[in-house]
Amino acid sequence: MLSLSLFCSSQTISVAIFEKQKLKHIFKKNFLDNRTEGIFEILKECSYNYDLKALSYIYLCNGPGSFTALRSLKAIAQALSISSGAKIVFGTSFAPFFPMINKEEKTLVCFEGTKKTLFFQLFEKRKTMFFPFEDLKFGKEEHFKKYYKEKKEVNKNLALITSYRFKKIKINEPKVYYKEIDASMLAKAIFLGYGIKDDKIFYHNTYYE
Repeated sequence: MLSLSLFCSSQTISVAIFEKQKLKHIFKKNFLDNRTEGIFEILKECSYNYDLKALSYIYLCNGPGSFTALRSLKAIAQALSISSGAKIVFGTSFAPFFPMINKEEKTLVCFEGTKKTLFFQLFEKRKTMFFPFEDLKFGKEEHFKKYYKEKKEVNKNLALITSYRFKKIKINEPKVYYKEIDASMLAKAIFLGYGIKDDKIFYHNTYYE
């Protein structure tokens, strides 16, 4: 069973190929402007090594994030699904972080979207999985720091996991973890049960902040 995972962050775009649940290959590309062009370049390289018409599953984020990037990846996934018959399974943009979290009861997850907007949400672990504890938040770095400080005051054991490099939150601060996320981590999250059937894109357009 061959599956393909597509993921786009604020700086990179990546494609991961799995055979059952074993990672076979990951393709990454840094980009400046055109994400869609970047994903086609990666898929072209990927097709040299794997038969994309033999895919059984395609894993994809449905947001939050940039509407243009999310909608473009969804359209590409739908086209691949038509040609291969693969089933598309979605995960939220927070899902790739969950496989890296082990013991924390409450964890704040933060990543950067377009136009320097940070998306962050507080999650709580129940048994073996993480669930939203508060609603999604977004804003600039100063908005996040204010929120983080408030939550730390009421929860001393609060952990922060982020792919964004804060200037004044040091990497060696206890319970602060910096992780780069990619398509392979999205797939691993879905393997753990974080896949969702809803294909509606949950985006945030920074022009309307």
